[in-house]
Amino acid sequence: MKSRFRIGIIVAALLVAVSATAAVDSAAEFLARVQQMVDRGEVTADEALLLKFQYCFDREKLPTELQPTWLAPMKCATPLIQEFEAVRGGMAPEMAAMIEGYLAEPQDGSRVIYDSPSGRFHITYQVAGGDAVPLADGNSNGVPDYVENIGAYLDYCLDYECTTLGFQSPPFQISYPYMNINILALSGVYGFTSIVTNPPGMTRITLDNDYAGFPPNDDPDGDALGAAKVTCAHEFKHSSQYAGSRWTEGAWGEVDATWMEDIAYPLTNDYVNYIQIGSPITAPTTSLDLLSGGGYESAVWEHYQSQTHGIQFVVDLWTWRKTHTGQAMLDSYEQIFTDYGSSIRTAWNEFSMWNFATGARTVLDSGYEDALEYPAGSAQRTPNTYPHTYSASVAHLAANFIRCLNVSAVNKRMQVTFNGADAAQLTLAAVVNYSYVTHVGEFYTIPLNATNDVVYTIPYDLNGVYSIGLIVGNGAKSGAVQSFNVTIELVDFDPSAVGDAVPAFAIAGNHPNPFNPTTSIEFALTSTGRTTLDVFDLAGRQVRTLVDATMVAGRHTVMWDGQDEAGRSLPSGTYIARLASGDHVASHKLVLAK
Repeated sequence: MKSRFRIGIIVAALLVAVSATAAVDSAAEFLARVQQMVDRGEVTADEALLLKFQYCFDREKLPTELQPTWLAPMKCATPLIQEFEAVRGGMAPEMAAMIEGYLAEPQDGSRVIYDSPSGRFHITYQVAGGDAVPLADGNSNGVPDYVENIGAYLDYCLDYECTTLGFQSPPFQISYPYMNINILALSGVYGFTSIVTNPPGMTRITLDNDYAGFPPNDDPDGDALGAAKVTCAHEFKHSSQYAGSRWTEGAWGEVDATWMEDIAYPLTNDYVNYIQIGSPITAPTTSLDLLSGGGYESAVWEHYQSQTHGIQFVVDLWTWRKTHTGQAMLDSYEQIFTDYGSSIRTAWNEFSMWNFATGARTVLDSGYEDALEYPAGSAQRTPNTYPHTYSASVAHLAANFIRCLNVSAVNKRMQVTFNGADAAQLTLAAVVNYSYVTHVGEFYTIPLNATNDVVYTIPYDLNGVYSIGLIVGNGAKSGAVQSFNVTIELVDFDPSAVGDAVPAFAIAGNHPNPFNPTTSIEFALTSTGRTTLDVFDLAGRQVRTLVDATMVAGRHTVMWDGQDEAGRSLPSGTYIARLASGDHVASHKLVLAK
């Protein structure tokens, strides 16, 4: 009676602490609301953690003001488990017992057991009651199709993530040759990974019993199975992380696990549900390590790494972590970038350009010029007249996007005079968007001197240019915001001057566009050299390489059949062709309409 009474006091205190505001519409809003309560001193960090567990597992205990207006599941409860493991010893025993109850392995003797075809996954499930899985059994073997699918997905994740890609495998042993998988009605969360005591380094995974009502995705097998696929990939990656480095990476583990969803199941596109929740694309002014989405929204950071340097870059990072668990994660990133001949500062410049271009495409797709404005606080739009001076600041691992409109002029180029904080690790780049219709463009890295200053003329004739984006990045891993000012003016140039010809490098377009099922992509090269032409979806995932060869200068045409690298037909939507040769990069929008 004493324990139950004290728990009641804790819950009642949480009810009183919540201000009278409207219910929440998303997990991100819930997390932000709870953090505000902590910041105001209304609840302790431990009480906030309990609220988060209740959101996932016991919503009726939440104060009305914190209950979601719909299912609004939290993506993954594993970060909450990691936090709980770190504070469990100092938490009130009654509160710790409540959380332990949410995570306890089901002991109901009526649960059915199914071993995956590989024998590595021991799956328990129910055929009746609230935890029951869908009972459809297409092959009439007595095992519900849903359960067999889960077994197949997990077998694939083990083989693909560990055998094919080379990430750490869980410690299967002769005496413990499998991982336990529990299927329960979760509703408030997609899944979670828990630590088990034997063998050391092993975990168990819990998944939802049907994924009914979860956010939609593009999976060809439907939303529910698509959610099941990416959750298996996500949670198994957490198992791999724990086996290798014992979850010493904090929220960066969510970045990695969310990245793996798209690597393992590229057609599902579940990550699209999170890309607009404060990602580096939609909230560039927020430091990467301070974004509020729990790591999901920052998976584009790891996509940048794997697309620029290959998946082996990410494998090398997590191999490094096995023996450097005490190192700050950003220092581990720095080490691997150094091994690949780069640095976080260099990478941040490239990453910020990529984010700007992706965000611009997303907004332009709306078809309205007024929509060219980015979300409040994430970008600035210069006036219609030049010259113009803009002063601002940029946080560490963040960027300030400046969009310059009404720049089209005959025999003019844009001159940028930049003055940044002397000791900062600032970067500056430009993205030329030649046409609102065709989205042909080029990327330029603008070199800064030792004190972060430069006067630079972008080598592109402004005649017909729709807009130019300037991207100010701060590649420092920590520290205060850094100030800068930039003056933008349009200057004369002589297009007939020797050595000053307008770059011919470009993607000229594709025909037809929209297309189904094939289209011809036309492009021009200024010089002979190694050339790549890749196709990406709007989430930044590479879906096809059309060219990877040495090509001569001149005009070229390449056909794309709307299929991915594995020969699978891609769904309708907008895709981006990215041409790279020498120091030039250009991009172009392709619309597949079925």
